[in-house]
Amino acid sequence: MKTSNLSRFRRLLFRNVNSLFFSVLLICSLIQCSCAAVQKPQNNKEKVLNASNVVLSSSEECARECRPNGKPKTCYYKFTAELYTVLSEACDICTPSDNNTLHDSCQCVVGDGVERAVLTINRKIPGPSIRLCKGDTAVIDVVNKMEGTELTLHWHGILQNGSPWYDGVPMLTQCPIPHGVTFRYQWVADNPGTHFWHAHTGLQKMDGLYGSIVVGVPRCVDPSGPYYDEDKPDHVIVLSDWFHELANERFPGRQSVRRGQAPPSCLINGKGRYEDPITNTTTKTPLSVFTVKKGRKYRFRMICAFCSVCISQLVIEGHRMKAIATDGEAFVPVDVDAINALSGERYDFVLNADQPVGTYWIQLRALGECSENKVQQFAILRYEGAPEKPTSPQPTYDNCLPMPVLLNPVDGLCEEPRTDAVCINQLKSDEKIDPGILAPNPDVRIYLSYKFSEFNTTRLYGTKEYETFLIPPTGPPIVSLIDGISYEFPSSPPLTQPKDIPPEQFCNGHNRPPDCGEFCKCTHTHHVKKNSIVEVMTVDEVGVAQLHHPFHLHGHAFRVISMARSPDKNITKISMKHVRDLDKKGLIRRRFDLPPGKDTIPVPSNGYVVFRFRANNPGWWLYHCHFVYHPPIGMEIAIHVGNQSDLSPVPSGFPKCGNYIPPIRSSRRPDRKSQSH
Repeated sequence: MKTSNLSRFRRLLFRNVNSLFFSVLLICSLIQCSCAAVQKPQNNKEKVLNASNVVLSSSEECARECRPNGKPKTCYYKFTAELYTVLSEACDICTPSDNNTLHDSCQCVVGDGVERAVLTINRKIPGPSIRLCKGDTAVIDVVNKMEGTELTLHWHGILQNGSPWYDGVPMLTQCPIPHGVTFRYQWVADNPGTHFWHAHTGLQKMDGLYGSIVVGVPRCVDPSGPYYDEDKPDHVIVLSDWFHELANERFPGRQSVRRGQAPPSCLINGKGRYEDPITNTTTKTPLSVFTVKKGRKYRFRMICAFCSVCISQLVIEGHRMKAIATDGEAFVPVDVDAINALSGERYDFVLNADQPVGTYWIQLRALGECSENKVQQFAILRYEGAPEKPTSPQPTYDNCLPMPVLLNPVDGLCEEPRTDAVCINQLKSDEKIDPGILAPNPDVRIYLSYKFSEFNTTRLYGTKEYETFLIPPTGPPIVSLIDGISYEFPSSPPLTQPKDIPPEQFCNGHNRPPDCGEFCKCTHTHHVKKNSIVEVMTVDEVGVAQLHHPFHLHGHAFRVISMARSPDKNITKISMKHVRDLDKKGLIRRRFDLPPGKDTIPVPSNGYVVFRFRANNPGWWLYHCHFVYHPPIGMEIAIHVGNQSDLSPVPSGFPKCGNYIPPIRSSRRPDRKSQSH
């Protein structure tokens, strides 16, 4: 970053910036919030959509205190997707507001202070936040202004009950949005919690297309309500890994220079500083700042928007975290000092501002593959009235902030009690659980093992099949397999155009194509009946240490029934056969004591996860690894819930797409005699 740019930033924009993105909204205290309370009249300036006479509320009006008996709103957002850049000239005209925050209209994207091309929604990274109350309807017009680039957005954690065509998976639930086209998403916020939206097309999420979603409820009906005083919009923490180039530069990947997909940096709410390991210099861009008042308890909502295989680890200097929810599902609180999260996971925690008034470090370390380059980032926790900067030395990657107790350890070894860690499978749900989930046997069992298959040079480059592949940090090019199948999207979405897809396009482990050799390619699909209890066992046959694949299920939340590695210490690489043998011997511990709810689960390296859900949401739902580079090479499946008759009619005028292969006609012009007849 040039010196002149730095002076401009210091002079015009970032003097005492505290990184608040929204106006402060106070959430009612337990004394004020009673389930018998009456909704106070709202003095909102609402506009009307004349075409259908629906009253629309702005994002500011919808980011309100959720009250009992509150009237649901229809909340309108306009998302404009563009090719953009970090440190654009917009940074010259941005000035702080009276409370030292960036004005919402500011179009300056800071990143970590290194110029690069990015993709943005409304010229922000993270993009616009969606904050609603349960029962609200979100209407989002997505305008694709990215020249030569298609787009879809997925509303990660929103279950889309009754609206599966707005789930945002290209060629499964909708056609991609072409350049110059506006597509309207409409869905009801019927499951509360911390969620987020992100691009589901290619690798676009890693280039900046992501943002937060918070669906609130009145504190008096929130299981976690008694533990906090305030739930402020500016206490949402979005963690993201960050390249200094477009993500496509690493796909399929280079053979020598900067091989692999490990990012050199990461961001907290779109901001950070980059420590250049070659020049030993650090950019002077601002850090995100979170403000608290002594004596108050604050609900923080942490979203891991990482895309790579790296693991995010968050620690706050001098403060413990009372973890209360994950992926929108409340659990019995646990006190921890650090939280690990993988791509797609969300964790809510309560921070008690009971320490001396001061300014404290927030440290984000990227673990796993990112540990080699010691990738980390910082933010600031500042008490009201405290100095601008922390007085303690900035922690280092190796001499990090202390963390006696860690939530979600990467090794996943929590079969026995531990004093230094709490695993996901040790959490206890704080919400009502469907009794069918807790029955001894489910209606359907789906067994899924995943691994990589290595290409030989002859197959990859000696044919005209043009195989999709990825070049990993070490070894030859690879493809992802689940049950020996590499997922391939059909040419039309089966949700909306089922008759346009030949039946042989679909297969699964029980119904493989007849010419299946080393591996197959098809639309890997499992069909389940509506309302059936489904148990999914996912086994990691990759076996790479510290590579824990987070799998996300669309359309449903699930209950984690088991999560472990093999008790047989002689097994160096686990397999589905081995895990099923353990199951037959009764060595898979299925836990029915308040199993926690999730929608994204990290599978322990060389281990397995078992979860259950009720298939009560008809549609076509993706189940996939959430590392952004793994789905394009096949690490995903579709779960088809119910029959076509279980679905509501497709919205009128919904876009269609598919192959165009008309009959081949002769180039010879017909003679006039034949035309006369």
